[in-house]
Amino acid sequence: MSSSAELLKAATKGDARTVKRLLQAGGLPNAKGAHGNTALHLAAAGGHTGCIKALLDSRATADVHAADGCTPLHRAAANGHGEACAALLAGGASPDAVTPKRVTPLLMACEAGHASAVAALMAGGASADAKNPAGATPAQLAIAAGHAAAVAALVAGGLDPNSRLPDSGLSLLEAAAHHGRGEVITALIRGGADVDATNGKGDNALHKLVQSWKDSKMLPNGKMDGNTERYSAAAQALLDGGADPWSLNYAGKSAITLAADRGNTRLQQLFVKAVPCPRECLGCLLLLL
Repeated sequence: MSSSAELLKAATKGDARTVKRLLQAGGLPNAKGAHGNTALHLAAAGGHTGCIKALLDSRATADVHAADGCTPLHRAAANGHGEACAALLAGGASPDAVTPKRVTPLLMACEAGHASAVAALMAGGASADAKNPAGATPAQLAIAAGHAAAVAALVAGGLDPNSRLPDSGLSLLEAAAHHGRGEVITALIRGGADVDATNGKGDNALHKLVQSWKDSKMLPNGKMDGNTERYSAAAQALLDGGADPWSLNYAGKSAITLAADRGNTRLQQLFVKAVPCPRECLGCLLLLL
């Protein structure tokens, strides 16, 4: 086996002692193996921080691209290795390196829900404004998938919890409500999101949740998809955060009125139990029975 092959194998296994020995003996730190991966790519993919530091100390190229266009930082981020991300960034890796499809490490980490990698990347200066080929930002990907810890890491790293998505104009809280992501809603509110913020139509996040509600349906495997429970939990998270179901939008509609218009008794009951009808009307009282 050649020294380069040995180096690649040791990096894959996380054998820092062997990596150091081979490098000291003149091993090539940037030698490439299968699919154009260097030892640094392989060490990053496995989260082997000791190997990463040894390779960088021997002048391995931090931003080298594999055949798929990924850098070692992409590999570490995609596999959720926060410490490896931090080591690469400290060694000069670009936090916003892109693949041929313009995907950054932060986009990868957020889509997969790797909070520790998100935290390391944000601390290292990664841009939260990056967009994937479909135009989605890191926050958008994390919210849609329900990765609350990743969203919290974005906010802790400097993302404005009251910012709006560039394509839809939705606030992060509205986006979470749209997807029925209760844990994300809680994370955003804890991070400072304004539960009463409204859009151009005067709708708040609770209005958006009612408009986006999806009832549970049967999956091909015979199980229910759980949408009803998921959106109910998201509504409860907004209510727990102080959302007012009686607040009116510019059309004069409250969230509870919108729920009534859609025949959504479950939401009506949830709202009335959380915040009693200020007029104590008969219809609302009947919902409590």
